Amino acid sequence: MDTKEKQISWWDGIKEVIKFSIKPTFGHLFHPIYTMVNAAVCGSLGEVYLAGFGLGSLTLGIMAISIGTMFSVSVQTVVA
Repeated sequence: MDTKEKQISWWDGIKEVIKFSIKPTFGHLFHPIYTMVNAAVCGSLGEVYLAGFGLGSLTLGIMAISIGTMFSVSVQTVVA
């Protein structure tokens, strides 16, 4: 059996990274609009719903930021 690894050039690697980063980039760009629409809809339902949305967004935001930050720190130690 001949197991040859496929050689990827520098430019092919850059193209792959760009290809995989397009959808998350659009997601990050449109996330503020998504949040504003959610707040407007919850605000039209009543103050209690708007308060619940704000508290849930804050809690999930803090958890996502802390988990994301710790993940990047741990990956940095593995890569470096």
